[in-house]
Formats: sequence, structure tokens, C-alpha cells
Amino acid sequence: MMDSKNSIYRNSLSNEVAKAGGDLFMPGGKKDYENVLNALKAGTLDRKQLEINASRVIKMAAKLA
Repeated sequence: MMDSKNSIYRNSLSNEVAKAGGDLFMPGGKKDYENVLNALKAGTLDRKQLEINASRVIKMAAKLA
């Protein structure tokens, strides 16, 4: 397992990943959840984009089930 201090993605923000169309942010935690909620409230993350991201995860889960 790679040390997170050496990861090139260590400063990634969940709300920015979602905004860019990223469907998953792993491992994710409470702060990441709060970043997404705050971005939605501030209008810097479009709800429609988040719905698109979530729908792709749900569709993939259904295919794998």
C-alpha cells in the first residue's frame, strides 16, 4: 500500500473530483462528504453532475450484482 504522504493525489478534494466527473473518491471520509455538501450549498458543484456520477455507480453495481 502506498504511503498517502507520497501520493501525487494526496491533496485531492472530493468536491473537485465530483465536479470533474469522478464517480468515486476512495477511501473517503466524513471531511470528503462535508466537502461535497458544502460545494452543493455554495453552488460550486452542480447537483446534476453529482446525480450523473451517482447514477453511473448505481448502474455498475447493478451490472455486477
